[in-house]
Parts: sequence; structure tokens; C-alpha cells
Amino acid sequence: MVLEQLAALDTSVFLLVNQGLSNPILDLLLSTVTHLGSIIFWLLIFFAAIFKKEKKLYVPMFFAFLINVIFLTILKDFIGRPRPYETLDGVNTLDTENTGGFPSGHASNIFLGATLLAGIYKKHIKSLYALAIIVAFSRIYVGMHYPTDVLAGAIEGFVLAKLILQWKFIQKFQK
Repeated sequence: MVLEQLAALDTSVFLLVNQGLSNPILDLLLSTVTHLGSIIFWLLIFFAAIFKKEKKLYVPMFFAFLINVIFLTILKDFIGRPRPYETLDGVNTLDTENTGGFPSGHASNIFLGATLLAGIYKKHIKSLYALAIIVAFSRIYVGMHYPTDVLAGAIEGFVLAKLILQWKFIQKFQK
């Protein structure tokens, strides 16, 4: 009963965001911003850090994103939750993916990256998390995820980053 109510709420919030807020300006903005959560974007950040010889950034990022990709791949395959556009009619789909929907990899990646960067560059914490929230929200707006997919991905990325930042091996690179 509770799970059914949660699923109904999840669907209602998804439809409110995806269909209720839909407009051409948000379509353009959020379909662009959503890619900041992709692993390709974070690989570019990783290579920029290597190029700048920023050990305090690229060592934690390497370990965090390697662990995250492996974990998310296993979890998405195991759970196999379909994406909203696969189960609901009339979804405004501005992106496509061919993996399971739970948890959101983009939300996980952006919160992982934002938390790692905030742990190293503390003065940018507000802007990093604001960006993470916008990217996570965009995953619902572009039709790729239910809100619970996004919330689970955001929590997973945040927790993993906090664990990586606490790891003693990583701390020696942050000096």
C-alpha cells in the first residue's frame, strides 16, 4: 500500500515537472544543462585536472568515478527500473538512454563531482550544489527519470564522494 502511494506520488511529481513546466526556453536550457551530469563531462574535468597537475583533484576524481561507474552499472542492471518514457504516455522526451532508470547516473555523477569539488574548493560550495540541483532536476524535466531515481542517484553520489574524501589514501594528495 505505501509503495503504491509512493509510486503514484513519484509519477505525479514527474508529470508535473515534465509536462506541467514544459516550455521552449526550459527545453533548450535544461536539455543542455542535463549533460553536465554525464560521465563524458566529468572525464573532461578529470583530464583538465591532470593537464593542470592538480593532484588534489584528479586522484580522488579517478577513484570516485571508477567506483561510481562500476556500482551504477551493476545496480541499474540488477534493479532494471524502466524510464518514465517507457511506461507513461505523453512524456516530453528531450534525451534518450538505453540503461535502467534507477538510480539516475547523471544525478549521481553531478553530486559526486560537486561534493568532491566542494570538499577541495570550499569557497564554491553553494554554486556547486546549486548546479548539482539544477542538473538533477533537469533529468526529470527531460523525461529520463522519476524523482525517486534522481533522489537516489544524488544521495549515492554525495555519500560516495564523502567516503572518498575521508579515505586516508586520498588525503595525502590534498596537501
